[in-house]
Amino acid sequence: MNRKLSTYVNALAKAGFAIEQLFEESHEELRQLQNDDFANKAKMLPVTFVIKARKLY
Repeated sequence: MNRKLSTYVNALAKAGFAIEQLFEESHEELRQLQNDDFANKAKMLPVTFVIKARKLY
C-alpha cells in the first residue's frame, strides 16, 4: 500500500502529537542513476523516513 508522507504526519497531528523532527534518507544508488526524468523524480523520494513526535496534553 502506497501512502503519502502527509498521511502519517496528518494522522499524528489529529491524534494530538506535535512533530519535533522529520528525518529522511535516500538510497545512495539513486544518486548514481542516469540524468533522466525518472532518475530525477526517484532522487526526490525518501527511501526511509523517521518522525520524531511528542504527545501534547
